[in-house]
Amino acid sequence: MENSHSETRLILSLSLQDIDNLAKDLKPRQRMFRFISLLRHAAETDITQTKRGIGYSIQTGQVGASHSELGKEWNCNRSTVTRFLKELEVDGLVKVSTGNVSSVTDIKCLLGWQHGNKVTPNLSSDNELVYQLII
Repeated sequence: MENSHSETRLILSLSLQDIDNLAKDLKPRQRMFRFISLLRHAAETDITQTKRGIGYSIQTGQVGASHSELGKEWNCNRSTVTRFLKELEVDGLVKVSTGNVSSVTDIKCLLGWQHGNKVTPNLSSDNELVYQLII
């Protein structure tokens, strides 16, 4: 990804337990790299993607990349991606929704973005703290 978001700050809601869980296996750099990759995907602006002739929307705060695409990016197979996302889902950090054409991953711990003085809440998150950003 380009470095065009250098001024953008992500506003996360992570407990110490969440951070410990991200670093729990023998290769914590891989888990953190993968999680950071998801955050970068989620920071992209709203887009419409088409697969098999069917269009669907990806909101800011969601990851529209397929498990296969993430596997290529992370240099692992699709089942490893699926297992990692399930672990994050169990921890309450993401929610994976599977539709007719693709899976969309909501980053639940991502509350919003700050760019300069402007704060944009992550409306795809169901985290109660998002509503405090709106007010």
